[in-house]
Amino acid sequence: MKELCRRCTICCYRKVIAEDGSVVYTDRPCGFLDLDTGLCIVYEFRTRAKAECVRITKKVIDLEALPSGCPYVKDRTGYRAPRLTPRLEKLERETLGAGQPKEEKTSRRKRR
Repeated sequence: MKELCRRCTICCYRKVIAEDGSVVYTDRPCGFLDLDTGLCIVYEFRTRAKAECVRITKKVIDLEALPSGCPYVKDRTGYRAPRLTPRLEKLERETLGAGQPKEEKTSRRKRR
């Protein structure tokens, strides 16, 4: 399933489970995440290097732990996205285009 990944890196940030059972992201990235490249430096053996690291599977998708703009979940009806920190919300908009009105996306492209 990794062919859909856009390397937003958001799923590589620490998550906690809220009292209501929802997933909440923190601003703390995995120590194996290279923030400059958006790549895991131990990708081939990441699940052995860090037990909390999981491969993207249908089961993981069903846990509703991926951001709403993630290509693995963006077209899922009724998907309840996790809560992101303001910093990660900004990263999601910048890398996945999630949460931006179409006019803003268009005007942003014109400025480049």
